[in-house]
Amino acid sequence: MPAVKPTLYKFLNEDGTPCNGGTGKWPLPKGRKLGEWLRVEGELSPCSNGLHLVKSAGLLDWLGPALYRVADYDEEGAIQKGDDILVVSSARLGARVSTYNEKTLRLFACWCVR
Repeated sequence: MPAVKPTLYKFLNEDGTPCNGGTGKWPLPKGRKLGEWLRVEGELSPCSNGLHLVKSAGLLDWLGPALYRVADYDEEGAIQKGDDILVVSSARLGARVSTYNEKTLRLFACWCVR
């Protein structure tokens, strides 16, 4: 039985550009259509080269304006960075996480203060 891929996420600015460092622009999904594949060339290296995707356990460390679920990614040559990040050479985005919005962020901030 094949191993189950973990659910991964990507924080971006509203226009698809990286909000936590990096360059370029992710092809965003449109409606129910997945985003196009984004690929990087060269050897993967955390914080230098590759697409950085976050696991559920690391979501609070990488907050940004918009959150997307990663629809699919290439596992070949992937590099694990700590417990929360996976660096891959290609990936595409699924739907934006609709429950991650200004209201839920404000409520979360209030909860943290309490």
